[in-house]
Order: sequence, then structure tokens, then C-alpha cells
Amino acid sequence: MNVEELIKDYQNGVKIKELTKKYCCSTNTISKILDLYEIPKRVKKANRNKDISKFKDLDSPITQYWLGFICADGNIEYDTKTRNYKVSLFSKDQEVINKYIEYFGSDIVKLYTRKQNGILEASICCKELCEYFINELNIVPNKSLTLDPNVKYTSDFIRGYFDGDGCIRSPHEKTRYEASITSGSLIFLEKIKNELNKNEVQCSIIKRKECNAANIHIYNKKNITNLFKFLYENSTVYLTRKYDIFVALLEKSVDENWVNCWNVKDNQQPS
Repeated sequence: MNVEELIKDYQNGVKIKELTKKYCCSTNTISKILDLYEIPKRVKKANRNKDISKFKDLDSPITQYWLGFICADGNIEYDTKTRNYKVSLFSKDQEVINKYIEYFGSDIVKLYTRKQNGILEASICCKELCEYFINELNIVPNKSLTLDPNVKYTSDFIRGYFDGDGCIRSPHEKTRYEASITSGSLIFLEKIKNELNKNEVQCSIIKRKECNAANIHIYNKKNITNLFKFLYENSTVYLTRKYDIFVALLEKSVDENWVNCWNVKDNQQPS
């Protein structure tokens, strides 16, 4: 490897990705060479002046929703050794990713597709945002078994989590009024259960035998109807696919005009 040429290319603005290909080395090797020769490292422009204020607006129903979704299908990476700081949201639903990017801004949210499984990843590389999630919201890396966020358990937050890790039985199967919410954290599920109970949704927590997770189990017409009211009344953002399953299921047991009223009221998704 011609170290002098590598350094010259770097100083002339050649991208790190191109340098790794040209000199057949890793980004870590390039970083060590720059440190060894005391070469000032370029500041990533993408990390400058990122507006993360919407994440801190905890009174916003939409922010509450996305925090719930991140608790379900998100990840926080905070590695001081590799200087990798990233908040990611994962989904196979393009609708979810599009709304997430639209709300927080395409200038700070970057989209990637995992080739091996087609899962979409919407990521924000920002140390300040990661530290906010970890230190203030208590949403930490490797959170699945210890999740206990420092947030209000509003209907918007719970709906966001439900859209990520919740399930409603399809009406195309044998008609059974069942829904569930899954987590590896019993503390987290207990807090959701308490909030549901306050809103006349009776439910129970059942430990799963095959893995370190548990389900909040909700069943019968009355509780599913009350869950629908709790999740979607005055809602502004939700996963259409799960909403439609609720409506199709409840059309079998409630007044058609009542369901249509909900369709008109809540189907106006935010831009």
C-alpha cells in the first residue's frame, strides 16, 4: 500500500469508501494511518446542525407514536471505539418508512435496504440523538429484555409499539376476537397492561415458552372494540394494514355506521 498516495487522496477529498476499494483496506486501517501521521480528519457535513427537535417534542402525538415504534422495531447503536452513533427504525412496510422520513426529514434520515431479507432501515447518524435516547428516554442499545422507557404511556405511544410488535387476528381466518402485544420486558408490558385496563381493555400477560418474551393477550368482542377505540380515537398516524384488519373484524360485530364514522375520522393521515 502506498501510504503517501492514500494520504494525498484523502486530503484531496476522495471518499473513504473509494479509498477502501482503491487500497484494499478497511476504514479502520485508514483511520489508524491518519492518526499515525497526524492528519486532521474531515468533519462529516451530514452530522452538522441536524435538527432533532421533533424527537424532543414529547407532547406531540406523532413523536409519541414514533418513539413507540422505535421501542418495538428500532435500535440504538452507541460505540465510542468505532464512533458509530445511530438510531435506526426497521420495517418491511414501505408505508411506515415513508411516513417516518416525511415527519423527521429526508435531510437527516437515510434509507437502506438489507439485501439478504429486504427489510428497510431508516437511520439517523447522530451522537446527540443517541445520547438523548439513552440518557433521557432510557431507550438503550440491546433493549429487548430490559425495555423501560422514560415516556408517557399514551395511546399514541402504545399504538406505535403495537404497529411494530402487536398483532390483531385477521377476520379472514376463523372469526376470533384476539390481539396481542409482544415484548421481552415484563416491566414494559405491565405498564402497557395497566394503561389498557384504565381504558376498559381487560387483558393478561402470558409468558412464552419458546423464547424470552411474553405477550399481552386481549380477547373477546368487548375488549377488542375498546382496544380499537383506545388506539385510534383522534389518531393522526398509524399503520393502515393493521387498522384495516381491526375495521374488517369489527364490522362483523358493531354497527356499520359506527365503523364508517371511524373510517372517515381517522383515515386522514398527516402529510
